[in-house]
Amino acid sequence: ATAMIFGSARMTYGELQAQVEAFTAGLAGLGVAPGDRVAIILPNCPQTVIAFYAVVSIGGIAVMTNPQYVERELDHQWRDAGARTVITLDRLWPRIQLVKDKVGLTNIILAGLHDSEKPTEIGRGEGALFFRDLIERDGVLPDVTIKPDDVACLQYTGGTTGVAKGAVL
Repeated sequence: ATAMIFGSARMTYGELQAQVEAFTAGLAGLGVAPGDRVAIILPNCPQTVIAFYAVVSIGGIAVMTNPQYVERELDHQWRDAGARTVITLDRLWPRIQLVKDKVGLTNIILAGLHDSEKPTEIGRGEGALFFRDLIERDGVLPDVTIKPDDVACLQYTGGTTGVAKGAVL
């Protein structure tokens, strides 16, 4: 059965599960562990769904981030959340560069909007990894126990009454 449609591309539930498991193993290979905060700054695309389920599958906490945020907003949100890994669109690399050292990011994963092709080479020489490369790596799924009351996501408010606050989901 079809799980997602993006443009003219379709992904079945089986394909989605395989990609989530491969990306989960890739994150584990980078040292992402239960309780780690992982910022996801992507538009509505398959990589967003894959990244979210991979982060929660590893026991991490997804920090969903608006792709339209400016440097000041990224800096506040990621410092507040304690994010050390970010999964982002390759086109947002210039903005990520402005905050990566200030925030203390250790893993930056770039996705192309149509990830069947490699994203641009932007960031490759500066320690950034490619989403597709993590899926294609040979890795081992971590053995993680997730409890019903574990935090899955920090969803930040719009900050209309002050600074944005992380709602715990």
